[in-house]
Amino acid sequence: MEKKVRLAVTGRQRDETGEETVTELCVEAGYFERNDSIYILYEEIQEGAVIKNTLKLKGSILELTKGGAVRTRMVFQEGKECLSEYVTSYGCLQMGVRTERVEVIRDGAVLRVRVVYELTSGGYAVSSCELILEAMTAFSQ
Repeated sequence: MEKKVRLAVTGRQRDETGEETVTELCVEAGYFERNDSIYILYEEIQEGAVIKNTLKLKGSILELTKGGAVRTRMVFQEGKECLSEYVTSYGCLQMGVRTERVEVIRDGAVLRVRVVYELTSGGYAVSSCELILEAMTAFSQ
C-alpha cells in the first residue's frame, strides 16, 4: 500500500575545475515497500518538462530511474562502476557512475540515504557528486 511522504533531495556536483553546483528539491512522494525493497516515486520539472522518478533501495543498493523528457537508470552500489545512458531531447550521453559510498539511516520517521559518487566518461572522472535523500514518514522496523 502506497503512502505519502515528504521527500527532500539535495544534489552536489563538483566539476574538474572545482566549480560546485547544488540542486535542492522538496516534494510530496509516494512510498511503499515490496520484496525487501523500498520504493519512492516523485515528479520534478526540468526546463518545463515533467520527469517521473523512481528510487528503489534494496539493502545498500540504490537505483534511480527517470522517465519522461529525460530518461536514465543509474545504479549506486558501493565500490562499483555502472554504465548508464542519459537521454534528453538534445541527445544521448553515455556515462559511468562510480560509487564510493552509500549510507542508509532509518531514524524513527526519517529515512536518510547519502550517496557519494563520481560521474565518468570514457573511464575518466568528470565530476564528484553527492546525493542526499530524506523521506519523512513513519517506517515499520
